[in-house]
Amino acid sequence: MTQLSPPQRRQRTRHLALLRTADNALREILHAHLVDPNLRAHADRALAHVREATIAVTQPTSVRTVESLTTELDRMGRLLERLSPTSSQRP
Repeated sequence: MTQLSPPQRRQRTRHLALLRTADNALREILHAHLVDPNLRAHADRALAHVREATIAVTQPTSVRTVESLTTELDRMGRLLERLSPTSSQRP
């Protein structure tokens, strides 16, 4: 990463703190036992985006595009659905 100016470092630190707060809040939702499945799905997707945003701040050259991340998440979701024991019981 290139050398950051003091204001850029402060902004980066603030962004990381905000992303850490969002990560913690989303993980708290996901660890709750009585969470609506729709809320769980949105929180799970949001958590993936927050974590990718953290990479964008800390390692800008390693970050995926939003489209790339979404495509990968969709692929993983379909794979998990096929592997799920309940999906094999459906007609």
